[in-house]
Amino acid sequence: MDIRIEKKYFKKNYKIMINIYNTIVLLGDFCKYHQEIEEIVNITPVIEYLKDESDKLCYNFTSIKLKFHNKEE
Repeated sequence: MDIRIEKKYFKKNYKIMINIYNTIVLLGDFCKYHQEIEEIVNITPVIEYLKDESDKLCYNFTSIKLKFHNKEE
């Protein structure tokens, strides 16, 4: 399957993805170290799920970026 995307839109979406990934990692660490708060214990599984999904997205974007970069050479 071929999907065409302009370089500027790819870069914009890539930056957004990196921001989401970094935010989720930060939230995950916060939850990990503040388990004494009941509300944090309640949301920790959701944060872990989002981190796992964000990891997959980051991996996919990195793969696409590498392919995109290799085509330019």
